[in-house]
Amino acid sequence: MRFALHQRLIALLAENGIAAPALMVNPPYVHIPVGQWTALAKSAKEATLRLVAVWAVQEDDGFAIHAAFAHKDHGYALAKTKLDFDASSFPSITPHYVAAARMERVIHDLFGLTPEGHPDTRPWIKHEHWPQHAFPLRKEFAAATAMPRIEGRY
Repeated sequence: MRFALHQRLIALLAENGIAAPALMVNPPYVHIPVGQWTALAKSAKEATLRLVAVWAVQEDDGFAIHAAFAHKDHGYALAKTKLDFDASSFPSITPHYVAAARMERVIHDLFGLTPEGHPDTRPWIKHEHWPQHAFPLRKEFAAATAMPRIEGRY
């Protein structure tokens, strides 16, 4: 079945009292309200789904945080939550998946979105040549921007 793991993830959420999210099929992903993002991770972890990746994207109407989960017998499932443009944070799934720690820190470094509830919010890839409020994966960041040396400790 093409969306077996997606359907399993939706069923797990329902078992935990979370309203059934929409299953979008092009591309296939489970769309989760931001307030249920950590509940998704908790449910996935309890079901022994493996976290493959967490990443962010700036879309036309805001930001999206994505996660990919896998199960050896059921393939892959993608999940997504949406953030408004004025959002400065998103719920961390690191308390449920330690593997998300560095990926969420990279989201902060590249987009300026703070993973709330993350145990370590130090920069991961930012260094002293990187100004504090420069987020190069935001669409408004000019690719030709020179990064002046900023004193500091990486």
